[in-house]
Amino acid sequence: MRNRVFLLSSVVAVLGCLPATAQAASQVAADFNGDGLGDIALGVPEENLAGAGNGGAVNVIYGTPAGLDSAGSQFWSQDSAGIEDVPESGDRFGHAVAGGDFNADGFDDMAVGVQREDVGTIVDAGAVNVIYGSATGLTATGNQLWTQDSLDVEDVAETGDLFGGTLSAGESGNGAGEELAIGTQMDNIGSIADGGLVNVLYGSLAGLTAAGDQVWHENISGIEDAVEGTEQFGSALAWADFNGDGRDDLAVGIAREFVGSIRGGGAAVIYGSATGLTATGDQMWDQNSTGIEDTAEGGDMVRSSIAAGDFDADGRDDLVLGFDGENIGAISHTGAANVIYGTSTGLNAADDQFWHQNLPGIEDNSEGGDNLAWALTAGDFDGDGDDDLALGARREDLGSIVNAGVVNVIPGSPGGGLTDAGDVLISQDSPGVEEDAETDDEFGSALFAGDTNGDGRDELGVGVILENVGTVADAGVTNVFYDAFAQGGLNQLWHQDSVGIDDKVEDGDRLGYALPG
Repeated sequence: MRNRVFLLSSVVAVLGCLPATAQAASQVAADFNGDGLGDIALGVPEENLAGAGNGGAVNVIYGTPAGLDSAGSQFWSQDSAGIEDVPESGDRFGHAVAGGDFNADGFDDMAVGVQREDVGTIVDAGAVNVIYGSATGLTATGNQLWTQDSLDVEDVAETGDLFGGTLSAGESGNGAGEELAIGTQMDNIGSIADGGLVNVLYGSLAGLTAAGDQVWHENISGIEDAVEGTEQFGSALAWADFNGDGRDDLAVGIAREFVGSIRGGGAAVIYGSATGLTATGDQMWDQNSTGIEDTAEGGDMVRSSIAAGDFDADGRDDLVLGFDGENIGAISHTGAANVIYGTSTGLNAADDQFWHQNLPGIEDNSEGGDNLAWALTAGDFDGDGDDDLALGARREDLGSIVNAGVVNVIPGSPGGGLTDAGDVLISQDSPGVEEDAETDDEFGSALFAGDTNGDGRDELGVGVILENVGTVADAGVTNVFYDAFAQGGLNQLWHQDSVGIDDKVEDGDRLGYALPG
């Protein structure tokens, strides 16, 4: 099991969240060509393809010792030569993206959510394309298309399921290759509408396989709680090793989880074992769980963001739940995050933390509608051996610039976890940052962490999905920071008009909607 953080968050359903495992240094993000340097995949779900408006695409940029470089960059869609299926209007290929080594060959592979793919006559059932890595990067050879109607996959495709709306890859300890968790948050559970479920496909030397696959929801025997209407189990996903046993565990966001009679949101944690994920010892977390800071309120939500990282450097991962609809006092929907720390017996509420912008030492102030924690990621941005936490506030106003967006970065500390000492606030108005803050940019809509240049520090990628590029509205860009704590230090700006990047900017593409590690 390799040490890395894969996170997520796409907008609306998630950036597909990805795994984090305990480490003492920076993590390699998805490494599609096996050179030891992280690569970045930029989801462009509203990309127009010939005859297929919003068919969707993914731009892939490869890491080098000098950082991300457009040389060898790739552009993938269902119109790419050899890729399974064909693009259709509204498919939204690239709504979620995840990277993992599903066939244990040393090269990471890319899973792409196509959440509104029609399966035959079943509208918006959803699908996942899997493109395999090689020494030369991603290649169409051996690629796969998965749906809930694929042979031996648990459950069946139904209208509006949105299979592939969230994705995450991890290694729970069951055989060769990593597993892929696929969120289907609008799946009906029996007669209960939109209860949501997660499919898990296991890796093998031949790649992902339905052999031994699992389906998880709140009515599965042994899982805490029970399915209630429109809870949306699977709204966010993250793999991480919360008990330090060397096996990844799966955290599942439940956007509209009932906490008593309140739709406060929460998460289930399913632990890994020698035989894969098991309901034994599973946990359910919400803001009314014993020892957890704050209390559940209607509309808090764990809508699109779960993250995990080892913030106290104890060798066990810690879980972050983003409540982007959280009210702070009378300030509505400003957003906050709970951090639950890992122990040798799993996650424990002891030392739980509650982070928001009205805390002393945290940059900026809570304001209505900021949506702090809409996106989350964890990485070792300063190279000190413990993870740090980045929280996107996509609708933060900068002075009179409405919904420009910002990112708070909170440092970790050995033995102490996250601390406000050294917290920084990053925006496109920070000194030296490429581009300028503008109304409705939504800087911080998606986040990425990974070491793309091998210097021992993780880069922070920030999706700005509604950024205009020249006169092209909402084309989307991604800012990449090589020293997040320096704010305006070395950074890059990537979009589809960047030199060497495939395709061109178009109105409404929303590049950077999904940014997996």
